Amino acid sequence: MITSPHLQDSTIIKNVNLYSSDGVVEKVTLPIKKDSDKSYSYKFKVEKQSDVDSQYINVNNFYSSFYIYCDGTLIYKNLCEEGIEGGSFDLITIKDEYFNKQLKIEFRSNLDSDRDIKIPPIMIGSKISIIDYFIDESFTKTYSSGFLFVTAIFLFILALIFFKIKHSAINIFLIAFFTLDLACYIFVRAWIMYYYLHNSILLNCIEYTSLITMPLPIYLLFLSEFYEKKYYTWRTKIFEFSSLAIIINLIVQSYLVASEQSRFVLMQPATFSLLIYSAFCIPIVLITVNKKIIEHKMYHLISIMPFGILITLGFINYFKTFTVSYTPYMIFATVFFLAIHFVLATKEYIKYMNVSIKKDFYANLAYIDVLTGINNRNAFDLKVESIMSRQENFKNMYLFMIDMNGLKSVNDSYGHYTGDSYIKEIGLVLSDLEKSNQNITAYRYAGDEFILIAYDKSKDEVKQIISFIEKRTSEYKLENCDYYLSVALGYAHVNKAQYKSDDFNIHELIKIADKYMYINKAKDKEIRNEV
Repeated sequence: MITSPHLQDSTIIKNVNLYSSDGVVEKVTLPIKKDSDKSYSYKFKVEKQSDVDSQYINVNNFYSSFYIYCDGTLIYKNLCEEGIEGGSFDLITIKDEYFNKQLKIEFRSNLDSDRDIKIPPIMIGSKISIIDYFIDESFTKTYSSGFLFVTAIFLFILALIFFKIKHSAINIFLIAFFTLDLACYIFVRAWIMYYYLHNSILLNCIEYTSLITMPLPIYLLFLSEFYEKKYYTWRTKIFEFSSLAIIINLIVQSYLVASEQSRFVLMQPATFSLLIYSAFCIPIVLITVNKKIIEHKMYHLISIMPFGILITLGFINYFKTFTVSYTPYMIFATVFFLAIHFVLATKEYIKYMNVSIKKDFYANLAYIDVLTGINNRNAFDLKVESIMSRQENFKNMYLFMIDMNGLKSVNDSYGHYTGDSYIKEIGLVLSDLEKSNQNITAYRYAGDEFILIAYDKSKDEVKQIISFIEKRTSEYKLENCDYYLSVALGYAHVNKAQYKSDDFNIHELIKIADKYMYINKAKDKEIRNEV
């Protein structure tokens, strides 16, 4: 028997003489895998620690039953059902009569197959020291998986925000899916979870499901790029075939496990083959694809290369010992992947915002009058369409026609620049009116003509609107110009019942308002002529 140095109050028995049922003895370092058609055992001794009330033997094993003997007498047995999914985290109390005696632990495969059996090490110590050891050993995995869970949730929320503003969020969603997949896999790789959750079947299903689907979001990420660019070549077909193969593999394995026809562990060759295939397939396709199709393809390639290397090295080591020893590096690779794609997503978002700002700017130019800053004729035509399709909801509507008096005289006497200044002032007055009142919208209809649409106004409020326009405009006069700004105004009214009737036509309403506006204009002209 060879033991490792004490770890505080615990001892890991790792270097042992291994006895097989066919009589072969060999010195090994655990864990190790062996042929499943034999049973394997090794011996150990537990020394009584005076400062510890109770001591325990800890055994963590997968797909095997184990038996502990003292002087040839069976003192403990762990019998898993044949073929059961998952593993066990056993804490066995050591009775006083077994201290300082030679004990033997024997392992037998419980899988009805020729799959090799894993012979694990054991730990001896107090319950607290054993649990503390596995908490420390699992620290990186548990906290890293927690960080990845939070990151995945953040990315899902970010994808929803992008979706809400009508921007493509498929790439962020797929990266979030990939992050969640890795978080689940790293989480269940921590042995301490088998102690706290007491559900090895669930943990095992999570582990294999996340392992099977791990490459899928990467394939879909690049397929979305291909489809967006309408890029249909052999590369697209390969990624489509690979994605379909992963989905079929997941469905078939889940069905076989659920129907108890097989076990995830027995179908590992199919899963590992697809993972190794993906580790080579994705980089090769990215290297050969045109960079115009995959923007920032070099960054994409760099972000996934560590996964390809780790998957290859990890599975080579796994087939030797059934142990995944590259989990810390996989955590680093995940953070590295997320960092690169976060930078790429940020650049894409900035690019999108710049395009959106320009798009909104040019859209505003189409519906905003450049001189006055209020809505233009295009915007009014859209409003007319909305009104005529009975989409508006109001109790009453007033339509005002407003026209500047004497614009031709101002243009002839002082130039068009001065005339534009007076038109601009009318726009400013109407804009202030919009800001200070609800349900009022102003439009520059044509030249010096303006239209004002007001909803749900009383007669007193209509009088106040007219008074505000006349007072503000009459106060305006440019220096070195004898002309005081003056406008002619007319309006028409319609209630909800009239609006909903088939006879309603807004163009008739405009004609009525225009008629009264010209009557008002004629009176103003008559007064000016008398002056």
